[in-house]
Amino acid sequence: MGTQLAPATTRARVLARRLLARARESGAATRHLTATVAPHSGAGDRLTAHLFDKQRQLERDRSKRKVAVCGRRAGKTTGVAAVLLKRLVNRAGAKGLYLCPTQGQARRILWRELKRLDTHYRLGAEFIESRSEMRLRNGSVLYLAGADKEDRIDAFRGEAFLVVVIDESASFRAHIEELVGAVLEPTLADLDGEIILIGTPGEALVGMFYTAATGGVWALHHWTVIDNPRFPRWAGRRGWRTASERWLANLREDKGYTEDDPTYRREWLAEWTYDPESLVYWGYSPETTEAEALPPGCGWRHVIGLDLGFSDATAWVVLAYSAQAGAAYLVHAEQASGLDVQDIADRSKRLREDWAPVAMVIDTGGLGKTIAVELQRRHGLPFEAAVKTEKRAHIAQMNADLRKGRVRVLPPARAVCAEWSTLQRNDKGEEDDRFANHCADAALYAWRRSLHYCWRPEAAPLERGSREWYAREAATMEQQAVEDCADTAADEADDIWG
Repeated sequence: MGTQLAPATTRARVLARRLLARARESGAATRHLTATVAPHSGAGDRLTAHLFDKQRQLERDRSKRKVAVCGRRAGKTTGVAAVLLKRLVNRAGAKGLYLCPTQGQARRILWRELKRLDTHYRLGAEFIESRSEMRLRNGSVLYLAGADKEDRIDAFRGEAFLVVVIDESASFRAHIEELVGAVLEPTLADLDGEIILIGTPGEALVGMFYTAATGGVWALHHWTVIDNPRFPRWAGRRGWRTASERWLANLREDKGYTEDDPTYRREWLAEWTYDPESLVYWGYSPETTEAEALPPGCGWRHVIGLDLGFSDATAWVVLAYSAQAGAAYLVHAEQASGLDVQDIADRSKRLREDWAPVAMVIDTGGLGKTIAVELQRRHGLPFEAAVKTEKRAHIAQMNADLRKGRVRVLPPARAVCAEWSTLQRNDKGEEDDRFANHCADAALYAWRRSLHYCWRPEAAPLERGSREWYAREAATMEQQAVEDCADTAADEADDIWG
């Protein structure tokens, strides 16, 4: 005999269904609906049946801050899609967010997998292509979005999310820290939600994804292609683990990777590996570049380099050089965003008073030429245009100086070192615009204007009577004889023609 529901309970459930239906039609699954429906229906528990053990461990982890470091073809997309759908199916009227650097990237990675799971589990979801939204029958919504630039992160303020997944986490620029800490984590407070960072290790050992994966605060998950029994090359085979290891060994041989190759270890073993060759300023090393003070008694001269920006930072770097020193020293660096021409002029005047530079060099690309003329004519600042042609060649020369210890950096200019240690090349070999380069560019302009390369080491004194001493004396006497002959010939010519 079935349990009879009280009329009041039945009416409440009917009312809840009607409210949810209105929310689906209007596109507003508001917070009060979440409170009127059971927070965990259990209907989504079946959505994880297809996961393998590593994926399932991520889904079952009840930590609120999780990070998953995965290699290529490891099955991370399938895993995060199942996590997102299970959470939203079990919590009516909730919101979830899947975030990539761009919305197009988010759709390419997850959209097809969501549709596949919708068909497989008969969820009856509605896919709104124009807004990249997936709406479930219970009023929950999953949004696919991008946030490759700082001005796009404000779109998520004020929301209330149950679950947030940030994929390709290593590809985000530095604003990911503000995106997570100041914007997304507060949106999880209402529903005690969770956030997951996932991706393949990046080339630089910096950034929030790296810190979360190695800092011990976030719950860490890690798996690679050899942990994935669903990979088509060995799916369904009894000895799939052996087959996966053999396949990876063959791939390494075909690609010419060694066991220690940074690309192989990063992409396929999902390990954080330092790879200086991926950096633009690969010549930088704290051991050979950083210094604590200028050598005394060298008669230092100064050059100020200025890299212009507005949304991006405007940066100044002061460089010191001397005919008595074999290295140029970066002695000061500062940067700020949102400055107008008057702000730039005021800061430049202050630095000019402090350092009395022999030259001030400015970036004149884009609107830089207009600003440079304004600074020269209206504010009396003697800026000259930076040499920007053949930038790659100049960086190569600067790397040689960095490697040889001919460019040193004092503590007040260490912001330059922070950029040198993170600025990567993209797949075209150019500077990756995800990483800041404002102080690095200002330093490059000042370095190009510096005359530190004119320095020559003093010759060591020769021991009197040595073979080298006699050779030098003979050369000196020979040169003197040639000059005497020339003088005599000139005097005779004057006598004849005088």
